[in-house]
Amino acid sequence: MLASPNDYDTISNFGILNINEFSDHSPLVFEVGIKTVTEENLPKVSSFIKWEKDKVEEYKTKLNLHKNVMTEIVENLQQVGDANSAVKSLTDIIYNCAFEVFGSSRLTHEKEFNQTVKHNEWFNQRCKLEKAQFNSVLKIYNAICEHRSDRTFIRTAICDTIDKHMQENYVVVITGREGTGKSKICLELASLYNEKDYMVFKVDLSENHTIYTDIGNALLIIDDKNYTQDSLNTFMKHLLPVLLEINIKMILTCRNLDLEIVKRVQEIKTLKDEAFIDINKCLIPEEKEEMLRRYMTINNIATSSTFESNCMDPIILTDLSVQVKLDEDAIKIITNEEPWKGFPLSLLLFCSDRKCLHLGEKYFTNPPIYLVEELKELYAVAKITSNCIDTVTDYCILVYIMNNYYHQLDINDHNIYRKLDELYYTLFHFKNRPEKPGSNEDHKIAIQVALQRMNNKYLKYHEGVFKFIHPCLLKAVFLSSDIMVSYLLQNGSLHDITEFFRSDIHTTLENELVIKMSKDYHHVLCERLVRHAFESRSLLLHIAKYIFSYWRSSGNNLVNEMFKHIEFILFESLDVHTDDPLTHDNRSLSEKSIKSEGPVTFSKIIMLVDELTHKGREPWIYGPGSADFLILSALVSAAIGRYASNRDRTFQILLSEFQKRIHSELWSKPLDIYANTFLHYLMGLSQKEATAVLSVHAEMKYSCNTENVKKYTPLDIAAFLGKIDIFKVLNLKTFNCTDKLRKRLKRLAKSGQAAYYKENSKNINIDQPMIHKTKDDSAVPCSPCEDADINDKKEVIDENKKDKSFLKRKFGLRNEEPKKEEQHDRKDVLSFEVFMINIVDNGEIEDYQSIIKMLSK
Repeated sequence: MLASPNDYDTISNFGILNINEFSDHSPLVFEVGIKTVTEENLPKVSSFIKWEKDKVEEYKTKLNLHKNVMTEIVENLQQVGDANSAVKSLTDIIYNCAFEVFGSSRLTHEKEFNQTVKHNEWFNQRCKLEKAQFNSVLKIYNAICEHRSDRTFIRTAICDTIDKHMQENYVVVITGREGTGKSKICLELASLYNEKDYMVFKVDLSENHTIYTDIGNALLIIDDKNYTQDSLNTFMKHLLPVLLEINIKMILTCRNLDLEIVKRVQEIKTLKDEAFIDINKCLIPEEKEEMLRRYMTINNIATSSTFESNCMDPIILTDLSVQVKLDEDAIKIITNEEPWKGFPLSLLLFCSDRKCLHLGEKYFTNPPIYLVEELKELYAVAKITSNCIDTVTDYCILVYIMNNYYHQLDINDHNIYRKLDELYYTLFHFKNRPEKPGSNEDHKIAIQVALQRMNNKYLKYHEGVFKFIHPCLLKAVFLSSDIMVSYLLQNGSLHDITEFFRSDIHTTLENELVIKMSKDYHHVLCERLVRHAFESRSLLLHIAKYIFSYWRSSGNNLVNEMFKHIEFILFESLDVHTDDPLTHDNRSLSEKSIKSEGPVTFSKIIMLVDELTHKGREPWIYGPGSADFLILSALVSAAIGRYASNRDRTFQILLSEFQKRIHSELWSKPLDIYANTFLHYLMGLSQKEATAVLSVHAEMKYSCNTENVKKYTPLDIAAFLGKIDIFKVLNLKTFNCTDKLRKRLKRLAKSGQAAYYKENSKNINIDQPMIHKTKDDSAVPCSPCEDADINDKKEVIDENKKDKSFLKRKFGLRNEEPKKEEQHDRKDVLSFEVFMINIVDNGEIEDYQSIIKMLSK
């Protein structure tokens, strides 16, 4: 019970009774001492609290600000005597917060007591009616004037539709959820009919109805806050018979939840279906965008590109001088959404409150917090109150609709009883299930009662099935209990997962709906993220941004687990067997991802690494405990991005971590369908990074002889691309380099030089074949260099002469040998994925010459 500390003396015999069948809360009992208020003990100021449902969230927010103080008060209790002081302190906080939100004060005047009201004989009943009528007209006229000056209102097509039906039916019932603009539409029509010389009244059903039957040419507006079923029934009985005679038109507004109440009024039952106009989805995107831009102008919100948008930057919450910028993509999303509350009200709150703006488009797509709290309370009551089968049934029905493929419930589906029984067990372990469920017919009746209980609140009946009244209820059910976490991870959309799941140390902002995930669920989250990351580039970018934004603060544990998972999938797809125990841990997780539509390729893995680190600028995923495969992939990314030159800090971290993992054999395993290893990739990229990696451990050079499917080794590629620094680091004198190997590498270097520089020459007219394999698997160039003299001084020859010599030889071979030789072009030597072909790094002419000279010694 909430009471002012000043009223403690008036309350006595306070007690809590046992729970009973009439409520799911324990009843309270207390006595109140009443005393007569006289002029002597009359307080100077009268204060009171009036509860308002719409301000509940504000009240919760204020209480939350005192959470630490209240906790400290409780924890400091040392003895029984401290309890009274603690209760008073806690009550003061609760009351003061309530008074700030719901309270009011006014001065108390002594003349209010024993005041004799002067009676004017001429002020009879007729005068009272005229005064009431005048006040009603004056009030609505002032509202019309204020509406006409509202710059945010736009006249939408639905206004003309309602006006047309009102002329045909005289009575129109406008239905819609809170905030859809029912009252504003009424004011727009009131303004229109006022210009047509109609008298406009906002009807108070508590007044005498005859004041409306004695007038003509009038528009009556009955607002959904000002009637009950009984008062509306009485009013319609008096008014409906004379509507046509005296030319009265009437607009009745009604929330969805009260629609059944309105339809039970006998006179309204007779109205045609056209008289009921649902405005929940009446706005088209163009109308919404015009409304949004008007609100943005009034609230000084600018439009921007996605890159410049700052609406989700926390700085706008603390620094009011910063202008908020909303990007065009967010505007497009917003104008295509139907929020839980009506779009006009949501738009007003969104643009006028920076706490709402900070949520961006999520403010329109997510369920409101109070709706999630309602469903959490429903689940909690169903779980605790074992004899309250109604709440159990309600919650199970919501979960059933959430789980259904079409998100609907058909009462005639015979499988529904079995599926609900399964939910009784899964969610409540039969604890709250009735001991004797009875027949299917009894069960059907119980379900029907529950459906009617939630109709127009959470559900809507349409074409023979029950569905959620709004799509965001699906998310609200997801968030209603911890038991839904596993279901959402396994069955929710990728958008839902990235929308709600955060690390357990994530700092939650006000009004932000999130699920803080423990490490127990990391493996399931990794499986879902990996499954989708390789389907398309856009999804990969989306997932990388999600991880970078919401998991960076929690360390690299999630990323490590992801890359163990990715490693397993890649090697399984390449049929590479490994005894690494880390990959075995992921075996059960990876079955779905192996069969996913998007294949896991090394190029996509490199892209993922790049995006997770903002091209190496944020090396947060590297460090002690980082997965071996992650470091391996990152080094390739570093060689592509030339980190040794422009991201030195990141590169040094990677080198240090790689040195700790030199025992790993990952760098000798194939990474693509061409069986290229880590060293194959390294040889094709920047020499500076490649030589630094090779310098880490001398034993790595012996893996440079590993062949891919085209029988080329990393050393072959280094020679073909003119990587002189690689050869210097490997030191051929200690490399056990045979004459046969020297000749082969020399031929590759000559072919690479000829191919690359001829390919980039403007004068070349005929594509030159490059190399082919001999029977002993040595690489032989198909060029003039094939029979070149041993004297290396003749290697550098005039390009024009080389071309002519080649042409003569080509045509000569054609006459002598009709049978065409096996030939291989650049793609044959560099058998990589397309992305790698486009970024390989060739040496300078001097580098090629140096390699040829080195190999000729």
